[in-house]
Amino acid sequence: MDQLKVRLLTEKPEKVNTLVEWYLNAPGNSCLFINTTKRVSNVKLKRRRGHHGQEKYQVSKSESFSRDCVFISYKDTGFYISKVPDMYEPAWANKLSIEYRREFGRIPGKEERKAIRELAGFLMGRELLYIGKTKYGSSAMMLQAETKNPRSVNVRKVCASPSAELVPVHYYHNEGNHFKRVLECLLPVYMESSMREAISASLPFYWLSFQISLEVAIPTLQTAIETLQKAWFSLPEHAEKSSYYPKAEFRERIRPVKVALQESFQGTESYQVMVNKMGNMNQMSVGDKNQLFYAELGILYGEKEREAVKARNSFTHGALQICDASVVESLHILQILYGKIVLKILGYSGEYIDWSEIGHPRKLL
Repeated sequence: MDQLKVRLLTEKPEKVNTLVEWYLNAPGNSCLFINTTKRVSNVKLKRRRGHHGQEKYQVSKSESFSRDCVFISYKDTGFYISKVPDMYEPAWANKLSIEYRREFGRIPGKEERKAIRELAGFLMGRELLYIGKTKYGSSAMMLQAETKNPRSVNVRKVCASPSAELVPVHYYHNEGNHFKRVLECLLPVYMESSMREAISASLPFYWLSFQISLEVAIPTLQTAIETLQKAWFSLPEHAEKSSYYPKAEFRERIRPVKVALQESFQGTESYQVMVNKMGNMNQMSVGDKNQLFYAELGILYGEKEREAVKARNSFTHGALQICDASVVESLHILQILYGKIVLKILGYSGEYIDWSEIGHPRKLL
């Protein structure tokens, strides 16, 4: 069964006060969770026998504190991102919840929650796999529950290598608060961005590049990058930039050439092919378009990035060995490149971590 919904029967519909979404594939390190949860367990026993009255026993009482959540302020509301304790199933996976409450301002709609999941997961370095949600009314009474099979079954409890968990803008061990600041800064931008649909469409290819074999991962990741690039040049403010000349100027300049072509070749088999090619002459080459795209975003597109992009063509023509260390490096370069594109599109400026280089140095974006 792919999906199961449970709705509790009540005398009258009750207003939803809290909505909690549940996810697998959460990051193993908990340093990004900077807020504390206090849990109190109080067990009492009441017993009545015959006509001898009621007996009361205090069986146990315990308190615990854990740093396992972070509150994110967002527009006119907010939400908690929290670790789910290991005592809850499934035991083999790290679990995470995002909790929305009406008392924070409002409960965001479905599309907003999807965008929150996407951006939060990107900044955590993990694809958050949605497995369901629970709605609560007053007094924390559960009103409705929904469970769903995650799209991917390749879920890891702990990721030890950068190739499996790439965190673009902070280190977990000493910069947990940076995650909160960056997410609060970029989330409103992501919600309003004309590139949000393209980022959302390309993210599954990005996450897939961490799970599949190299000969498939590199073309898959390049597809994600090209999706962003194509969408960026399709925006009205960028549409003319992929041409060498403005369209009106090009038509004026090319008119004498068209006349000469018609006089010399009209009626031949190649005439229409030549006309079609002439119409595409004003379109930038792939290489020139790449250079312009990264220059416009303010991203360095140097020799190592160009070589990494070429790796896709090499795989297509069967020229690379799978075990070649340079191929692994190319994949990491492309993963970092994708991350930088998304950050720049969202207006991020500051340090990022270059996982493709030894020592994982910080660099300015």
